[in-house]
Amino acid sequence: RNELVNLKTAESPGDGDAFSLETNQWRPVDVGQVGDVSSQTFADPFIVALLRKDELTADGAEIYCLESHRLGDDGNWVDIPPPPLGLGADPSLVTICGLHGVVYVLGTTEMRRRKEIPTNNMQAFDLTSRAWRVCPPMPEKCVDPLMLEVNGRLFVLCGRVDVDDEIRSNAVYAFDPTSETWTRERSVPTNQLQTVPWGLGASAAAHDGRLVLFGLEHSPPLELVDGAWSPLPQLPCLGPGYSSLSPQLGSLLLWC
Repeated sequence: RNELVNLKTAESPGDGDAFSLETNQWRPVDVGQVGDVSSQTFADPFIVALLRKDELTADGAEIYCLESHRLGDDGNWVDIPPPPLGLGADPSLVTICGLHGVVYVLGTTEMRRRKEIPTNNMQAFDLTSRAWRVCPPMPEKCVDPLMLEVNGRLFVLCGRVDVDDEIRSNAVYAFDPTSETWTRERSVPTNQLQTVPWGLGASAAAHDGRLVLFGLEHSPPLELVDGAWSPLPQLPCLGPGYSSLSPQLGSLLLWC
């Protein structure tokens, strides 16, 4: 809970790294997961991973599943039953986010007339009762969004509205798990100096009730506080006009 845990992918399955915010040091961890980590989240006291298994279905499709690991239980991962609406036609586009012992799943797709399209389905799994529920759908359909918890709400932004297009929406939505309602938040500011699809490479971090967005081309990091976006100082380690940063490093930079 005072560490940042990063699970590695298929190159070294079963391994990971943890950075202690108290000692300011990295240490190796072996939590015994099997498969390629597509997405991961923390839902106190659980780590949850969306894994691509090292096997295929009879028709050659990749197999994805959700697994959970309770901190302190060395090497013990537990399968999470499939969600009621499934993980979609391409689970690699799914985003997961944990909040108060519940993992939320968003960004599934479905096939219509041989075309893969986004859905607005939100599903939630309670890691204590081990029960799924279907949440109210998000107002906008998207895949591969950023999703993170800020002040007890889930913020969703920078999702792709077309599976075949890397351009991302600048719309921002927040989901309140207590009232089970969605609200539209202030959209992310855009500019006209794009040489790559807008939002490509973006990442976000939450800290002290604030949402910070990194990685927009020709933009400093942006901070969302009290419904308004404002620029932060340019990161000194990067050239002018860019703020590319991994989500893990962004979180560390804010927390330290």
